[in-house]
Amino acid sequence: MASLTSLPPELQMHTVHLTSDSQPDLAVTLEEPAQNNEAFTETVLLILCLLSSWGPAGNEAGTSCRGIRLILSAASPTDAIDSHGFKRRHRKVRWERSCIGFLVNRPRDLPVSCLVSTFSCTALKTFRNFSLAAICAIASCLPNVHTLDWGLGDLERHGIARGVEMREEFAKGLMELPRNVRHFALKFDRGVPLNHHWSPPQLYHGDPAVPDPLSVSLRYLMQRLETLEIKNDTIIGSEIFWPSSSTDPGSHNNGPVGFPNLRHVVVCAGIVSPYGSWLCSEDPSVGAVQPPNVNPLNDDVVPGDEGEAMFRLKYLPGLVEPYHLAAACAASRMPRLNNLEIMWSSPRPACLEYIVRDCGAQATLKFYGSLPLELTGSSEKAWREAVKVHVGDENSLDMDFIDEGNNWQPPETRTLRA
Repeated sequence: MASLTSLPPELQMHTVHLTSDSQPDLAVTLEEPAQNNEAFTETVLLILCLLSSWGPAGNEAGTSCRGIRLILSAASPTDAIDSHGFKRRHRKVRWERSCIGFLVNRPRDLPVSCLVSTFSCTALKTFRNFSLAAICAIASCLPNVHTLDWGLGDLERHGIARGVEMREEFAKGLMELPRNVRHFALKFDRGVPLNHHWSPPQLYHGDPAVPDPLSVSLRYLMQRLETLEIKNDTIIGSEIFWPSSSTDPGSHNNGPVGFPNLRHVVVCAGIVSPYGSWLCSEDPSVGAVQPPNVNPLNDDVVPGDEGEAMFRLKYLPGLVEPYHLAAACAASRMPRLNNLEIMWSSPRPACLEYIVRDCGAQATLKFYGSLPLELTGSSEKAWREAVKVHVGDENSLDMDFIDEGNNWQPPETRTLRA
């Protein structure tokens, strides 16, 4: 058994026991997911048991020792190719339908390890999707973890009901994360629907007037973070920054909202809201809306991709404004803030960036992209309140509206730093 002094700085856990999917290409039997979940459960328990045995000094909450990085990924050798090395059709679609998790919602008494300081997982593009609840359950067993870097799939577009269930499980799991988490990076890409005639669904149960549970959970998490990065067109509501209504649980009985440690915030939002609405409308300057261009060879598509008709190119001020206003209200409660960005990268890039420069001597608010967004009076007033907190004078706000046309690209996401 390894001693504490010989612990590797990085521990990679790769699940290699996954069974190959059966034929035909689009068929997945009931036994295969169960076998994969069994392999995943056994592997996670083995790794956590091993980590918990390294101690005892390292397995005390708050112990100061060299932490290790746990990386979790899962793949089957035949996910993308067959036994002869040829690519299989629709393999990515099958990943979207396959989600790996525990045999039960959560094994009882998962081993606890205080040695892990960073927990990363990859489940996008080239890897299979993980159960969101399972990833949160693993993180909850790492009381000293301070950095979470997750690439998870919000890809249940074939089964909307299951996708809603997974998002709500994720919202609950985020509320159980260890108190020591300070840095959180999340890729939670759902993909922009290709057919803009499609009506997106509400992504949570209950009254649409009630705030999105996932957005609310992320806001609660933000209140103890130092850095936050939400990437890849994540479908998120304005409640991620600030309570939106009296129905938001953070608007009453919980004291004032505050983010005392936040320094760096990046949120890349999708143009579809979790409430079942588009944030963009038709742009009359482009021309008449065409019917969907259906590819006859594409015989297995997800809802919203039945045909390509991307005509929603004009942001709706009434739906985008709540994000700007909420971000401004939140910024005024972030005394250590260096920069805050909220952007939409598709179909027309647009970004709001707030920067505090020269140790609080100057604050700049930039709107830029191929289609710069407008700032309303309410938002400007809220941003000046934030400037008053960071600079001391609300009149020190420097606003810059930049139209860079089609050459603009979203700012490069900064490296997550502990």
